[in-house]
Amino acid sequence: VTAENKRKALGAADPVFTYSYSGLVAGDSGADFSGSLARAAGDSPGEYFIAQGSLVAFGNYRIGTFQSGLLTIEPG
Repeated sequence: VTAENKRKALGAADPVFTYSYSGLVAGDSGADFSGSLARAAGDSPGEYFIAQGSLVAFGNYRIGTFQSGLLTIEPG
């Protein structure tokens, strides 16, 4: 699972954090995941890691590798 990088302007609401994934067998989909990504705290301009948060895989799956993304907060 790889968190996708996001950007926002200073003072704006956080965007929806999204991710891509690989390794599922044919016929399985993103419905095999539950939960959401979370980001490091802070609201000053800069970069903040987007982490796995509460995202889990269920059924016969587990998240073997998670790659963090970055949220960039741009000055207003």
